[in-house]
Amino acid sequence: MTDQIHSHLYVFCSDRPRNGKTLLARLFCGYFPNTGPKQFHIFDTDFPEGNICSYFPQNSEVIDFGKTTGRVKLFDTIVGDPERSYVIDLQAEYLDVFFETYRNIEFDLEARASGIGTVVYYMQDRDSKSLQAAHDLEEKLNFATFFLVKNDAIEKRANYNPTSDLALSLDHIRSVRLPIVTDDLLNVLEHREFSLFEFMAGRQTGLPYDIYLEMWNLLDFFYGQRAPDKEGFTHFI
Repeated sequence: MTDQIHSHLYVFCSDRPRNGKTLLARLFCGYFPNTGPKQFHIFDTDFPEGNICSYFPQNSEVIDFGKTTGRVKLFDTIVGDPERSYVIDLQAEYLDVFFETYRNIEFDLEARASGIGTVVYYMQDRDSKSLQAAHDLEEKLNFATFFLVKNDAIEKRANYNPTSDLALSLDHIRSVRLPIVTDDLLNVLEHREFSLFEFMAGRQTGLPYDIYLEMWNLLDFFYGQRAPDKEGFTHFI
């Protein structure tokens, strides 16, 4: 089955804003080069200013997903050029309408027929409503690989019961973690000129030694969570 998939759509989403979703999407995109076969086209739904697109201006665009024209453009672009991979940084306010559209147009079937695998990273927030949203979303996805992302900074303030039936119903979903990083490292990661790809290539120089070590520890942390998905592909996280 693996040889049928040649590109991917990666959707970074959550039912809440400001929980690390865009940071994770930015780290994901920054792990790959800005040119060549592994280059992503990025859809930023933070209309009109955009957020993640300011870090990758050459291969991203801001989409007004609140309008039908924006939704049509996004999905038509993907199926119209299935040879490349895509990343969507989805605003929390569009979570329901995105996946409702996704299902209504049977995008998963069309994408799969075109050789596109769909991977969804859902950032879990701190209460049971966010868990319920994750549960409902995962049940609606047929062919997508679904990851539940737990931000350690959010988890330490969680107010749901981890032994509740709802929490336990998510145990079968593969989860990954976004660790807490220091403010100094966060400032580096949020700098417009910083690239994980360039850092790993040894071309991102001038970092203080403690930040340099923390950066490599962060990459090691992500690498340790890697495992093949149901299609046999191994993703950055």
